[in-house]
Amino acid sequence: MSEQIPGAWAMKIASVLKDNYTMADILSLTNSFGATNDIDIKYSQAPKMMNKQNVAQQNLSMFSVSQVIQFLTDIVESGTGIKPEELSDLLQETIEKFPNEANLQDTKTVEKIKEKFSEYEGVPEAWYKAQRNLAMKYFRESVDNGRLAMELFFKAIFQNNKSLENQKPNIGSYLLEQPKEFRELIMSQISSYERLQNQQFKHNLPDNLGEDEIRYILNATYLIMDYMERKSHD
Repeated sequence: MSEQIPGAWAMKIASVLKDNYTMADILSLTNSFGATNDIDIKYSQAPKMMNKQNVAQQNLSMFSVSQVIQFLTDIVESGTGIKPEELSDLLQETIEKFPNEANLQDTKTVEKIKEKFSEYEGVPEAWYKAQRNLAMKYFRESVDNGRLAMELFFKAIFQNNKSLENQKPNIGSYLLEQPKEFRELIMSQISSYERLQNQQFKHNLPDNLGEDEIRYILNATYLIMDYMERKSHD
């Protein structure tokens, strides 16, 4: 079970929130998240003689670390706040702070993807979500976003709007100069990836698939994308 957010860290987050939101916003954000996640929030209305930073800190103190990460994620994805980049940096810093909630290696992978695939629209963002979901133990969402990253990558490479399933003829043609066995290896990986997601991940994660298996799937996804991206520059 996720640990409770430490007081000092709740204070740090509250300091950033007070620079980005009004008292009414802070109350609305924390109470809405609390209601959605069955968390008893300390303050639903602004108390007398208390500033918005203290209110934010007190309400955040009711969250676990993983809940704080999800709370910040929701805020960042909403695009609200006076300084969205400050909120995004805070989310990343929080993920890096708690190794039990986010693997530092995943953070490095996000940066690598961001740099390598910056010219492919939507790919870095989808991969970031895949790794963030993995850190949060939202495994099905992690695989969904990993697939989305690869699908967006192929759309950019082939300059079309086809789904991953319909890109296979293009991928096969792209690899035509490679040995047949190698082409079949890549194609079989993609086909297996599709079947696994369509048959196993469509509704719920199978009980016998855990973090190690999801990490393997994401690693395989990255390897395919990395190879195809390098070949595009040959």
